[in-house]
Amino acid sequence: AQSKKRGTGAVLEGGPGDDVHIGGWGPLVAGEGAHESLTAHVGDETWKLWMTLGFPAMLNSLETALHDSRASARKAAVGQVLKYAAEHPEGPAETWVIQALSGRLEDDSACVREAAVRGLVKVSEKGNRPVVVAMASLIDQDSAVTVKKAALQALPRLANRGDEEALAPVMKVLERVQMHERCDIFDPHASRMLSKQAVRALGNLAGRGNEAVLKVLIVRVLDEREPSVREAAARSISNLADVDDAKSIAALRLCMEDEDEGV
Repeated sequence: AQSKKRGTGAVLEGGPGDDVHIGGWGPLVAGEGAHESLTAHVGDETWKLWMTLGFPAMLNSLETALHDSRASARKAAVGQVLKYAAEHPEGPAETWVIQALSGRLEDDSACVREAAVRGLVKVSEKGNRPVVVAMASLIDQDSAVTVKKAALQALPRLANRGDEEALAPVMKVLERVQMHERCDIFDPHASRMLSKQAVRALGNLAGRGNEAVLKVLIVRVLDEREPSVREAAARSISNLADVDDAKSIAALRLCMEDEDEGV
């Protein structure tokens, strides 16, 4: 398999779990600045004291594994961090887990970054601002389609409805997909996958009656060739449209006549 080196566009030989790219997407930096905001968020005195006096040997071992030279070992360590979090749901360890997983958002391997994203969904509270910002950054900046997809799935579970900072990168994904559909550098599979996840995310993130979002969703109903994306757009419209919204009603009526039963 071939993959592009992050940030350079150079083609490299790669194996399973390596980054999967859409040509021309950029900037190709994984979550730049997101980890710094998370680290700042957890630097309280209780955490520092616990780190100094009571850091368990097991966590020292996990910390080492998270920085192993092998991507497979780092991904396995993410799983062990989540296991530890489940066994110790309260106390300073909870803060360490957030910090440990956030550090892997900048990992060189896409499979490790994806695992960290899915892990943060499990351990972060809804509305955790630094984590929300980190997910938005990955959607906007990460070069791997698999990581973008994971972040698109995670963001609605982490951000509060109506969060404009969370909405912006999701809207941008759809704009980029439309641009790529009109150029030679186009991966249909990646386009469908990202479009579907972005459209679903909008339905769970936007506030009711958000005209800008509804406009984007209606366009996907009218112009999208992929039935699964049209279906997701129709469901999101029904979640967001105000009663008696004529444009949304017209779009949904068109969906009733769609050649695909799911739509």
